[in-house]
Amino acid sequence: MNELQSKHDKQIILDIRSGGRKREQALERLYTGKVFQVRLPDFLKTMGMQSDKIQEIRMETFEAVYNAILHQRYNETASLETFSLSIARNKAINRFHRDKRLEFPEQFPEAAQPEAVNSFSETTLSFESIYPLLISDLTEQQKYILNSRLEKVPYDEIAKELKLKPESARLNYSRILGMLREKVRRHPGLSEMIEEALKNDLV
Repeated sequence: MNELQSKHDKQIILDIRSGGRKREQALERLYTGKVFQVRLPDFLKTMGMQSDKIQEIRMETFEAVYNAILHQRYNETASLETFSLSIARNKAINRFHRDKRLEFPEQFPEAAQPEAVNSFSETTLSFESIYPLLISDLTEQQKYILNSRLEKVPYDEIAKELKLKPESARLNYSRILGMLREKVRRHPGLSEMIEEALKNDLV
């Protein structure tokens, strides 16, 4: 993140958290800026999303970014652009599944990697900022199961979408959690954060 972009991001974050008229103006700058009007739609197009779906995902992503900033779940480790594209990518993957388009391209385009997020030694990272890195080794089906449980989708619905038995979906989810826990096992600064996130959001 260059100095100019960092200054721009920090001002938007500060104004959103300030509330009132400053928040309204900051949200307008964020939504009408290049990231949400150009970069994010172009990125979703490379994933094969249709125009109507792009608009829906853009709005969902905007709401998610706003809530992350407002509730202190975004800590500026990555740029707002990188953070937004990572959220949009995960939402698009879920949308492909839910639209029964279960035959994925060989590889979806990756959102630009946050410059500062290059290891798990940063104990100041938020769950949202490290989430894309945590799931990077999962298959698309595993990501779908994990993201669905994150959104409280019942096992029977997940199983129906993937043509599995509910017991298989539950077993796969359990294995995924084991994989994530193993990935952070050697990093005490993250283990507590992940366990809390899994308890509150994923189970």
